[in-house]
Amino acid sequence: MNLNGKNLGFVGDLIVDFNFKLVKGFNVISNSILKKDINVYVEDIVSFDPVIIAIKSKQEDVLKFNDIRNIDIVDNTGNIIGRLEDIVFYKGTFRIRAFIISRGFFYDIAHGKKILPAKDLILGEKNILYRRIHKI
Repeated sequence: MNLNGKNLGFVGDLIVDFNFKLVKGFNVISNSILKKDINVYVEDIVSFDPVIIAIKSKQEDVLKFNDIRNIDIVDNTGNIIGRLEDIVFYKGTFRIRAFIISRGFFYDIAHGKKILPAKDLILGEKNILYRRIHKI
């Protein structure tokens, strides 16, 4: 919603900065089929509860979480650890804390999903490299 009370749409995705491990804002899907999606950045948000109220928005191409969801996570030797499934971030600072990794439906049911610290992951063109630095 903007400051005039106009409903801009609904949050469809997160805008992420993988290098700095930050959620930079939200991709808002318009209520109108004639309008393009817009991006609302954290610094432009006045209020979060119960709806997001923003002072401005932009239309630009950015890295969204869904762009990298389901990408393979590989270790230093090229072995696939799993696929990127979800993100964990601090609500107050929007700093990404960790990523949730799926290793397959049945494996996840039997053993649970894996949580990897954000600092241990590097985004590449075709996959994400896991370099174990921090122990959980």
